[in-house]
Amino acid sequence: MLLDAVGDEQQRRELTITGGESSYLATCCDVDLGNLAGALDLLDTVAAAARTAADPVLAAMAADGQSHYQAFQGHHHRALELIEQARTACPPSVSPGTVAYLWLRTAEEQACLGHLSKAARAWEESEEQYECTDLESDRNWVRLWLSRDCFESVRAVIYSTTGQQKKGAENAERVATRLARRDGKTDAIALVNAALAQARIGLFNAAAATGLCALRAMRAAEACGCLPRAQEVAVLLAGQDGRGAKVTVFLRDLDRTKKQLGMPL
Repeated sequence: MLLDAVGDEQQRRELTITGGESSYLATCCDVDLGNLAGALDLLDTVAAAARTAADPVLAAMAADGQSHYQAFQGHHHRALELIEQARTACPPSVSPGTVAYLWLRTAEEQACLGHLSKAARAWEESEEQYECTDLESDRNWVRLWLSRDCFESVRAVIYSTTGQQKKGAENAERVATRLARRDGKTDAIALVNAALAQARIGLFNAAAATGLCALRAMRAAEACGCLPRAQEVAVLLAGQDGRGAKVTVFLRDLDRTKKQLGMPL
């Protein structure tokens, strides 16, 4: 109705882009809430807005939204294909922040697949694009998703799987210390990454403590999209012999969090 009431083409394009971006953010919320059917419907709206406005950033966001859905299902190869499609759609000159985010997502998915050298290179590409990003003039949503903690937590995961245990532990500890009392969605993502890095390194009590902070943030933000990675932490912690009290508390709190967020135990 708004678009039909606007005669100026530039204003119509700006409204279309705004609607597409809002739909993308709503998609992420639906994924977090487990409403995957609703998320896919909204992604169709994002893709339609991208075509109507001929906007490469929206096109990238539509593909990235599909990648989150695939990753949530455990289909990391398909998620990676979609992220690469998103990067191709969005030239760095248009939105370096978007490209930085997509490279960071690439690093995450490559790490999930065990492609460690590729993950490290993707992280470096992400860092390079982030340094070129003016957060005040880039797309508004970039500020919601990119932070130094996000970068550091992903780097901790990569270090933990490439034999650089000391660096991984240092990165994870910095993230855990800074975000211990915060409870936003991006905080939950960074914290669960830090916990995963600590668990892979063998710092089980630290991973349990960081994981508990991550679970609290997940409940506060209703971010059930973080639960698959929390489950990875749980598998590593549950498999150790003679696990301590902190680990037991984490495992119980994970079950409680799944129940609260409506996920199967």
